Amino acid sequence: MPIKVAFMQGSSCWGCHQSLLNLHLGLVPVLPELDIVYWPAVVDFKLSSLEARPDKSIDVGFYEGMLRTEHDVHNAKTMRAKCKLLIAFGTCACFGSVHGLANQWSREELLERKFETVESMGEPNDMVNKRDPELTPICESVVNLDRVVKIDAYMPGCPPRKENILGAVAFLIKKDPATMKRDTNVCATCKASPCLLEQGKLCWGSVTAGGCSLMCPGDNLTPCTGCFGKSDKPDAARAAKLKGMLLAKKVGPEDANLVSQFLLLYHGLPTQGSLYLAADPMRKLALGAKMEFTDDVVGASLKTLANNPNYQFSNSNVCGTCDRNGNMNKKMTQIKRNYEGVPDTGECFINQGYVCMGPMTQAGCGAICPNNGNSVCVGCYGPVFGVGEQGARGISTIASLADVDIDDIKSGILDPVGLFYRFTLAASEINKKVNDTHATGGETKQ
Repeated sequence: MPIKVAFMQGSSCWGCHQSLLNLHLGLVPVLPELDIVYWPAVVDFKLSSLEARPDKSIDVGFYEGMLRTEHDVHNAKTMRAKCKLLIAFGTCACFGSVHGLANQWSREELLERKFETVESMGEPNDMVNKRDPELTPICESVVNLDRVVKIDAYMPGCPPRKENILGAVAFLIKKDPATMKRDTNVCATCKASPCLLEQGKLCWGSVTAGGCSLMCPGDNLTPCTGCFGKSDKPDAARAAKLKGMLLAKKVGPEDANLVSQFLLLYHGLPTQGSLYLAADPMRKLALGAKMEFTDDVVGASLKTLANNPNYQFSNSNVCGTCDRNGNMNKKMTQIKRNYEGVPDTGECFINQGYVCMGPMTQAGCGAICPNNGNSVCVGCYGPVFGVGEQGARGISTIASLADVDIDDIKSGILDPVGLFYRFTLAASEINKKVNDTHATGGETKQ
């Protein structure tokens, strides 16, 4: 059965939807799996049709854009109410993007500059005091989407690459293998003798759905790591034995890798770069976030990795996928503006004196700007995993690399907020109080 999908636009350029349409024939395999019930960027849907739908009647919602007007806030809350899963689609929705830089000034200052004092204004218009009452009211600040409504997944990028979008959609519509049998488990047909658990080895066949033709624990005695997902009828005795082993076992590097593999496969978590799930237990573990562990095999598996030095969460920044990374010497002997000179096409930008946000920006774009455009990374995919303040990390990183006089830094970096917080100011902690006060009217997340 096709999954019901809705797309919503906030205040933005709609470039994320253009990136989606740029898939062209790549959409052919996935469109039959989607029942698009709301997509005003492409079809003339009316907002009233979305508002009239029953709550949670839409499987997946994509919200593009930031919250600048009260209309944006209303639409975000409507999408949250109607959708089971809500995705922040693009950097505007994830972090506020370039528009968030407006939070440096008050709403009145912005309106006055835009409609009265800007040099290109032909006929000034007092939008502060004489604004058309039929226009949607403007919020005091750009408020980050996830501070108004609960977000289930994040797809960053300005815009996200079409490959990221396709990967995320493919993840959302993935189907169970035709041979999957949830009413049984791998242990029911396993030929391994003796059982791997009896040999003191970890194996999750007891809780994994049956029907797998590979049967890893069979002749090759490779443990089952949950490829087929949850079984509705686990082998209770073996599951209890596995749980006890996990809680009692001192997990070394090899077993930590097995536990990680099980948790990724069993939960069907997406690959890095296309979609970031807010509830991803692996990311929560890596962050040391507060977690409640269930009293079962999954909970015991997570417990074995919590605070375990052998647990390595796969994560990378843009530098990790940049062709220039091999010659980065981690030193800047000068600070250049982007228009100064023509950058060498093979040398690290930081070596050449250009401020590049690659070290503090999460991977996922394929380093397309440095690799394909001979341009510095500007940070549109947001902070590298585990870093709350991309701007602060950027400032500290460049400060540690720059072996130059402070006056050279001042003359080379004229707008540090616009440079280091270009895409994330609205999501920054320095804006949290403003964001939580304005636009939401004191309401809590829905």
